[in-house]
Amino acid sequence: ATGLVAASKHLLYTDGSTMFDVLDDAGNITANGTLDVAGAVSLDGGAFVFNNTGADKNFTIKSDDDVVNFFSDGGEDRIGIGTGTPSTKLDVVGGIKATGNVEFDGGSFIFNNSSGDLDYRIESNGDANNFVSDGGTDRIGIGVLAPAAKLEINQNSASGAVPCLLLDQDDEDKPFI
Repeated sequence: ATGLVAASKHLLYTDGSTMFDVLDDAGNITANGTLDVAGAVSLDGGAFVFNNTGADKNFTIKSDDDVVNFFSDGGEDRIGIGTGTPSTKLDVVGGIKATGNVEFDGGSFIFNNSSGDLDYRIESNGDANNFVSDGGTDRIGIGVLAPAAKLEINQNSASGAVPCLLLDQDDEDKPFI
């Protein structure tokens, strides 16, 4: 039997000898259907495990601008950020910013696999164009933003004290200036 207590917002259950207050006394709750929550859900302590049985279940988080902000594909074992159809273990559609170290441990790193007109630039402490790959001209620049040859090296030293190229022959190293 259920009972309501005057001026209470709690649903009470009693079997005739024990009173149970659902809001105060609920432990584990099992929903055998869809659980819709209109208000906020707060988890304080414990762990949240989605798909504990390892079934083919997907998980989607939407945002105000993205129909799919985060997507976990249970059948393909893939994660999509900005996409609901991830094509690899982690598929990000949009920009990525990493503050801190990024490690690649095994495999290969391919930039511009689609062969687009995309540039690649590495800055260093004293050189904004330490390494430049110009995708539109198929040229590489070291110390130069717009290389004029297949490989252009600018040592960026007015005194000429920094060699432009050093070839290591293991027996005797000689700089080319």
